[in-house]
Amino acid sequence: MVIALGWAIILFVLAALRTSGPSQFAASLGIAAGVLSAIATLWAAIYEPRRFSGFPELSARFKSGLVVGLLAADAAVSSGWAGWSLYRANRNIDVLADVRLGGGEKIRPGGHATLDLETITVRRRHLVLTFDIADSNAAIGTCVPSTALSVTAETEGNRRPAVRVLPGAPAEIALASGLRKVHLEITVANERDKNCLIDLRVTRAVLAN
Repeated sequence: MVIALGWAIILFVLAALRTSGPSQFAASLGIAAGVLSAIATLWAAIYEPRRFSGFPELSARFKSGLVVGLLAADAAVSSGWAGWSLYRANRNIDVLADVRLGGGEKIRPGGHATLDLETITVRRRHLVLTFDIADSNAAIGTCVPSTALSVTAETEGNRRPAVRVLPGAPAEIALASGLRKVHLEITVANERDKNCLIDLRVTRAVLAN
């Protein structure tokens, strides 16, 4: 029972310390309610009501039920907390609004565009990007079916091997631990038509594990 009480108190304290704003207020109320209920359960389990006349003695079955109830609450909070922590540590972070694409219009095969993500605030192992292309002048022919992209990451002075990317398909850019910003060089390739001009845009950008 003492273990269950200590477990409950630790869980509620962690919930308050690891949250912020309105959720911290709610967690603080949870601390008070959880600690008081745990103390009340412990009191009911070990207190000798016979010391006070007229105070009914609690049955062993009732005390056992209180202990089981507290242990079940501890287990539920523990599994929920673990699941939420795992989700927060691995969920995808949408950074599309933070990426900056430069030189993305009227790119000829062999030409370049750049992409920058200046601030990475959440640690993840990959930057996952999806590019879309459109013909700069569809009236004279389409470039889209024969166009591919080559993406090279330059992170903190280190140039990484190029990654071949097809429009509409996700491209994973590995991120070193502690990396704060990303700079990408994007090269357009078209083996069929060297004069085909395309416009480039980013449709998806997420930090992911």
